[in-house]
Amino acid sequence: VKARQMVVEVDDPQRGKVRQPGIAIKLSETPGAIRSLARRTGEDTRQVLAELGYSQEQAADLIRTGVAVEPASDG
Repeated sequence: VKARQMVVEVDDPQRGKVRQPGIAIKLSETPGAIRSLARRTGEDTRQVLAELGYSQEQAADLIRTGVAVEPASDG
């Protein structure tokens, strides 16, 4: 994992250095590059739950009870 750079550190303007998955496929003539930060765990929870038909209140309840997650606050 380390030798193939499967986990890399990138700079996040709000959180500083963060670790995220690297480029899985290695091509010698066209190497890949990290172009954006990985999504944070839970970043899209409310949107996904809404698309699945959950109301805002139901989504909040799922998050409050720990069934679903939102990103941890950075404060």
